[in-house]
Amino acid sequence: MTESFRTTLESIPGLVPVEVNPRARGIAWGDIGSIELRQSFYDWGLRECHESTGIKSITQTPLKVLQEQDLIPDALAPSGFVFHMARCGSSLLAKALAHGQGNLVIPEPEPLNQLLFFLTDNKLTQQIEEPDKLRMLRNMVLALGRKRGLDNSRYYLKFSSWNVLQAETICNIFPQVPCLFLYRNPEEVMVSIAKGPTGFSQGKAHQIGVAMSGCDRASLDKMSQQQYVAAVLAQMARHAISQPNMHFLDYSRIDAEHFPQVLELFGHQPDETSMQAMCEQFKYDSKQSQGLSSFSQDTTSKQAAVTPAIQDACDEWLAAPIRAMRESTGNLVT
Repeated sequence: MTESFRTTLESIPGLVPVEVNPRARGIAWGDIGSIELRQSFYDWGLRECHESTGIKSITQTPLKVLQEQDLIPDALAPSGFVFHMARCGSSLLAKALAHGQGNLVIPEPEPLNQLLFFLTDNKLTQQIEEPDKLRMLRNMVLALGRKRGLDNSRYYLKFSSWNVLQAETICNIFPQVPCLFLYRNPEEVMVSIAKGPTGFSQGKAHQIGVAMSGCDRASLDKMSQQQYVAAVLAQMARHAISQPNMHFLDYSRIDAEHFPQVLELFGHQPDETSMQAMCEQFKYDSKQSQGLSSFSQDTTSKQAAVTPAIQDACDEWLAAPIRAMRESTGNLVT
């Protein structure tokens, strides 16, 4: 099966993971050809591809095919990993990178998330050690970064916010890849999440809330929603800080002026035309599919919406880790 599937991958350059089914222990691959995915999320890009040209074919394989050595042909080695604490400008940064000549950017791919749930048995802070599982994770990252006939030479992967809980494992698999963690004033992050919940913010009543918060069920049941979200954000921050080679960038510095320092971290030296195309994206709202809505800073409005409950939760859970992050020598911009 594996040898024949490797041949299938070689013959269909556009075949990429579209869904992992942990219960069936299977993975669906779809042929998206050479479509450039420039949406804010990988799944949005797949949906746009389906609605425009259509996903040409769907192939089902057992998950165990990811255990094979040298499975992925034409795989780009990652040039940079972007981690973040949610609602802190990661989509804006990813969209800027995506407009650079030769750049392939894969933002928050759901198949990777599904695989991580499977490999950790939903114990998201427990690092992966088994060689077969590590190879599966590596192959998934490489499969998402297939060249697909595009003229790409660099591959950037933007993780979902909670993926930083597995940063140690990911960085051990790809030790040469520069890693950047984006953060923001946590009160502003929590205001944003209160207005529009994230996946992790809705997990308090479930077992996944225990894994993401690091709190036991009895403690979680006594906590407010604000305290729970703050506990999860604190877990993310602590895991980011614990990585010796992690770099940091504050939300207020995610702009065209400081973008060259991000590119320097990733070893990227674009020509003037490519640099202009990337910097142009900082003018626009990253969540708009066509990139036509102007971007506007919302720090003032977010601060005005901070409630006493949010402030108290941030003071209790996030003051220390955010202070450590801001004081870290790994900050790209001080």
